[in-house]
Amino acid sequence: MLRTRLSPITRSTPKFVTSAPPCRRETFAPLLCSRLSRVLTLLHSTPAKILCQLGFQAIKITNWQGFGCVLPFVLGSFAISGCSNTSLKETAQKHPEIHYQAVETTIFPLSSVTRTKTIDTLRVYLGGDGKPWKKGKPSSNPSGADRLAFELFLKDPKATHYISRPCYDIEPAPSSCRPKLWTSDRYSKKVIATMSEALITIVGNRNIELVGYSGGGTLAVLLAQQLPQVTRVLTLGANLDHTAWTNFHETPALSGSVNPATNNRHVSGQELHLYGQNDLEVPAAINQKYFDNNPSANIGVIDHFDHRCCWLEQWPHILRAWESRSPIHP
Repeated sequence: MLRTRLSPITRSTPKFVTSAPPCRRETFAPLLCSRLSRVLTLLHSTPAKILCQLGFQAIKITNWQGFGCVLPFVLGSFAISGCSNTSLKETAQKHPEIHYQAVETTIFPLSSVTRTKTIDTLRVYLGGDGKPWKKGKPSSNPSGADRLAFELFLKDPKATHYISRPCYDIEPAPSSCRPKLWTSDRYSKKVIATMSEALITIVGNRNIELVGYSGGGTLAVLLAQQLPQVTRVLTLGANLDHTAWTNFHETPALSGSVNPATNNRHVSGQELHLYGQNDLEVPAAINQKYFDNNPSANIGVIDHFDHRCCWLEQWPHILRAWESRSPIHP
């Protein structure tokens, strides 16, 4: 997939201080459909998305009466899929083919999930930013209940490891955990050093493929910039220029974080960075500086995808295309 110059951003996004895009009136029905289809997917219902779209996509919620007609679906879907607080360890225990382990590093212990395979190249998944903010303040626990990268890991039979970030998915939280580590310093040298140490502990000198979603994609690039055994990097909705990102959303700068777009290091392996055409959380165009400074990196913008939809549903197809180095057209 050849890299092309990205179209400039022509529309603005309202200010927000959480890691998820704001709910606007015109996007409420599609958001509800996405949530309901996710719930029914968990219940193994294949027609979920179709049924939801037929029932809700034409709805415009313009008043309280309209909202009231779908309120039962809202409460039900969010209660089932949005309020779970199951730990990564407990979640991993439900899957007999994988096992959970804590990885000790110099500063922080990290959570890791492993699928044992006898292969030369290990494929490691990295999760997103979780919930760094809550009601305008740094959250006490950034992990979040929704682990898209972990779900992608489960769908990938060649994946060998899923590694959490410092202070994410670890219980009890180490006393050294401070809110800066998941807000302004979420991509800091301390975070990168800790995850590098964990990777080396787990994989040794074997080759590594890194797959990262959202902020996990940011860290995948920063790790690949200093670990020569990383042969390939695949990111989904990765923030590769956090200065442009905070300027775009008019939020506080990530002052303690390393910026991939201006870092002097470069990835020695192959890079493919995928974005959703409708992604308002991390629009592809805000990363243009990274691609200008890293001309060997490839980029793909996928129609109809946003920051969350529809990576999980299309993941097997995307993986097959990436592994065969074919164009990705879900």
